[in-house]
Amino acid sequence: MAVEEAGGLPSLIIADLSSSDDPKADADSLAPFARQAPIWVIAARTVTLPKDLKDRGFEMVLLKPLDAGELVEQIKLQLKKQ
Repeated sequence: MAVEEAGGLPSLIIADLSSSDDPKADADSLAPFARQAPIWVIAARTVTLPKDLKDRGFEMVLLKPLDAGELVEQIKLQLKKQ
């Protein structure tokens, strides 16, 4: 189902690019939505440069390894802002 059919974008999109076969292609696919909804990407330090992702308009770039508890707290804060 297309995003438009579902009634719009979610309040927050979190995409784990670290497990992708082609993180650059996935980042390219997500980038157009960065102006419409906050997108956080999770990336492996060795595969993707954070600056490259920030330049695409993603709100937050998280590098693995990351603390799951901290991620949950950040998500809660983001959703409270909305």
